[in-house]
Amino acid sequence: MNHWMKAEKLGWKSFTVQSMIIMGFTVFGLSIFFAYVASPASFGTFGERFADLSYRAASTPAVLLIILGMPLLSALLRIGLNQRSLTLKDEILLVADVAMIVLVMLLYPAVAQGPLRFVSDQGFGVGVSVQLNMLAYMFVLLSVVVWFFVMMFAHEYMKKEDHNRRFFLFLSLSYTATLGIFIAGDLLTLFFAYEMLTIMTYLLVAHHQSKDSIEAANEYLFMGILGGFSIFVAMVLIYTETGSFMFDQSYQLLAIPGATPYLILGLLIIGFGVKAGMFPLHVWLPKAHPVAPSPASSLLSGIMIKVGVFGLLQSLIYFYFPVEVWSDSTGVLGQVLLWIGLVTMALGVVFAIVQSDIKKLLAYSSVSQIGYIFLGLGLMMILQDKGGVALSGALYHMVNHALFKSLLFMVAGLIILRTHERNMYKLGGLARHLPITAAISLIASLAIAGMPLFNGFVSKTVLHHAITESITYKSNLYMVVDWLFIAISAGTVAYFIKFNYFIFFGPENAMYKDLQVKRRSVYLPMIVMALGLLMIGLFPNFLVETFIQPVALGLPFDASFTVAGLDFNYFAGKELLLTLGIWAGGFAIFFGLKAKQLLTYSFPDWLHLEFLLLYPISALMHGLLLLIDSDHETMDKATYQTYRMSNYKLTFKDHLVAFSDILNQKYEGLIIKSDAFIYTLFLTAVVIVMGVLSFIL
Repeated sequence: MNHWMKAEKLGWKSFTVQSMIIMGFTVFGLSIFFAYVASPASFGTFGERFADLSYRAASTPAVLLIILGMPLLSALLRIGLNQRSLTLKDEILLVADVAMIVLVMLLYPAVAQGPLRFVSDQGFGVGVSVQLNMLAYMFVLLSVVVWFFVMMFAHEYMKKEDHNRRFFLFLSLSYTATLGIFIAGDLLTLFFAYEMLTIMTYLLVAHHQSKDSIEAANEYLFMGILGGFSIFVAMVLIYTETGSFMFDQSYQLLAIPGATPYLILGLLIIGFGVKAGMFPLHVWLPKAHPVAPSPASSLLSGIMIKVGVFGLLQSLIYFYFPVEVWSDSTGVLGQVLLWIGLVTMALGVVFAIVQSDIKKLLAYSSVSQIGYIFLGLGLMMILQDKGGVALSGALYHMVNHALFKSLLFMVAGLIILRTHERNMYKLGGLARHLPITAAISLIASLAIAGMPLFNGFVSKTVLHHAITESITYKSNLYMVVDWLFIAISAGTVAYFIKFNYFIFFGPENAMYKDLQVKRRSVYLPMIVMALGLLMIGLFPNFLVETFIQPVALGLPFDASFTVAGLDFNYFAGKELLLTLGIWAGGFAIFFGLKAKQLLTYSFPDWLHLEFLLLYPISALMHGLLLLIDSDHETMDKATYQTYRMSNYKLTFKDHLVAFSDILNQKYEGLIIKSDAFIYTLFLTAVVIVMGVLSFIL
């Protein structure tokens, strides 16, 4: 036994060295790739050969299917290995992730020349397809890079967790589903990948199988089914109006008279908004993050919630964007998205700043940051042909949020792994014992709060320019949006001051005076990602010129206006002055709330959003249940009285489950007898008809 443990330790040590080599190779390859993307001509003959190889790879019809299949193949290989081959299993996953990165990088020159597309006319009677255009490519590249870093982090983290095999299987299947959404060439394919991701995410959230994790997973599944059903109904209406699901042309639904186009968009917003964590459909997200393993939380917030925004954006582009002339109706739709974004931003900040749970604070932060993205999409529709800058800001923030939020969840995971504590008020002074973790947390926090020289500052500046354009070209009333944007951004600064103060820089808790990280290799992916946040902040035009601007220029926006709108000095005096004001406001909010002891404020049960929004339906079910079981045939008198007094404490889901259970128990026998009678009568009628027909014929 001791010999096996010694060999196992040597195996982990060997993996540390191997992971450093793999990381070095990957970072070097990405650096060369980004240099090529920035200036292909400077690579001369090598660049030409690389482009030729890309065209050859792209000419293979199955190349996009290979991208989808590689995560699944690596997961199956991992399952097939011996239970003790932990190092080999993780090596397979890392090598497969590196291979994915190499393959995706290889396809760039071909995608830059035009979208790759594979269509099968046989799928489900209407055809299915996959495609890789520049928009999809940007998020596929982002996904494979972030997934690689998180998987390297997960190697160390999941050694302390149970059921590793199924966790990595479900994570790999989530990977396949996520990529399937990004490269879907039609709404039907996107829908199937979307539903697959819902199921896999449910299994990841329920991983620990505790009461809290099962309840959170059930709530996520309930919301996921609601979202999936909304998309399905929208698909039926879209097919009825257009006869197609394909993302190959602009169907211009707004040209169709009547309310159907608006009903379709409402259903799509609900369907994709659930996955994105948009208000008021975000209720699952703060419950899922605290109970899910931290690597899953990192990918859930960093990548998976982006698929909701991506799906909505794809729907807007192919079903609502015009071919030439924008209609006034798009401005109305933009207003809806704009105010959804603002409310989501504001409520995310309000709830984040009063959280004590580390992962809940980050979860509500994700809700708020998704609001920034919806704000950008709303401004895009409002500005119409001048909406290229707004779209660019939304896309830039999607990329940035994927990076700094996945990194922040890694930080949270590392803290929980070492302290076994999620309550930040019970921590404090950890910077003395975990200085690298504190430094990484500070970098990621500065990025998400919009500090100059970090990536979050860049995308928020682009979004603010889009707001300025709405004031200039639409109405001075959008100054209200500007003020709210500034105030909410100050709130973001405040809750990340809180996050770092109470965890790392506040009064030290003597319980953790001997705290240390035993395996330093866990820092490797975190350090590289932190450096990435800095590099994007220092070179803000790189992503704009190479990935984001080409996407905007491929859509029906004014090209010259878009190029000019994105060509500005990010570090101009007015930008820095505005940021200084936001940070001053953030410090004022934090210390003001701290002085008033409001940082620990707990909202009453009746003020919870789930209760407020769904109360009418919950109250109806509550009343019906009491009416149905007033004779206490199913519930005893004590249970009946308890339920009768609990109306304000139960959620919509609780009422639905209780109502379904009681209805089933009370009427199950009658329903079965009725069904049996109906089926018997139907079969008897069929036999009689067949007998009569046989006699006549």
